[in-house]
Amino acid sequence: MSFETTGKRHRYRKMKARVMVGLCVIALLLAIVPLGAVLFMIATKGLSMLSLEFITTLPQSPMAGDGGGGVQNAIIGTFWVVLVSCLFSIPIGILSGIYLNEYGDNRIGQTVRFTTEVLSGLPSIIAGVVVYGIVVVAMGGVTAFAGGIALSLLAIPWITVATEDALGLVPQAHRDASLALGVNRTHTTLWIVLPSALGGVITGTMLAVARVAGETAPLIWTAGFSKFEFHGVFDQTATLSILIYNYATSPYDAWHNVAWGAAVLLVGLILVTNILARAIWAVKRRSMEGSR
Repeated sequence: MSFETTGKRHRYRKMKARVMVGLCVIALLLAIVPLGAVLFMIATKGLSMLSLEFITTLPQSPMAGDGGGGVQNAIIGTFWVVLVSCLFSIPIGILSGIYLNEYGDNRIGQTVRFTTEVLSGLPSIIAGVVVYGIVVVAMGGVTAFAGGIALSLLAIPWITVATEDALGLVPQAHRDASLALGVNRTHTTLWIVLPSALGGVITGTMLAVARVAGETAPLIWTAGFSKFEFHGVFDQTATLSILIYNYATSPYDAWHNVAWGAAVLLVGLILVTNILARAIWAVKRRSMEGSR
């Protein structure tokens, strides 16, 4: 083989590598530019609405001349709906993930895993319809509690998968060493394996909670909407996502502005939660690498 042929092949490989890098950069831009455009529009239209009055006052009529009021009840309602969701989804999701990873090599585990996969792809509005037919009808009306149940149906499979994956990263040697010392399997799982995977479990849980906090479709059927103060989890309530939907589709400019401001709050909430989740995972990963 001549040096000339070798040089041509080398130049061809370099050109091919540059083309692939260029295509990757283009693909990255195609993914980032739309997201950046959305965030830019939300920021430019919504940041001017943010103020102490905006987050501490109730919605008002767009004809009252006060700019449509604030979103205090929607912030509180979102908090309680998400809290109810967490009370159900976090214990069920984590316990399901533990079972699947540590004890799920059987028919029951296969059934749970299949159910989790089905639920993870469930359209969110279907969760709302199901909870409406079971919980809302039984309770005689839409409530924050029913909204939390609907969101928990969406969060459970994500928390389950995140927990199972996090536990799967724990070296088998940790389990073997604990069992060799005479510790039973249950205590090994709860006191050795789970703490080792806690960073991944917390990260997955926070990401799941952030994901469902922005859902709209299931809350239309379950939590409803209210322009009044929050009175309890067993009453209908406003949430940021439903407020955005209702106000954005209204014919009033004042309510459109309120919707943009609420969008900034909701995006900020989700963004902060995602950043915290990834920070927790990064700290936990560094501590695990340092202990090796």
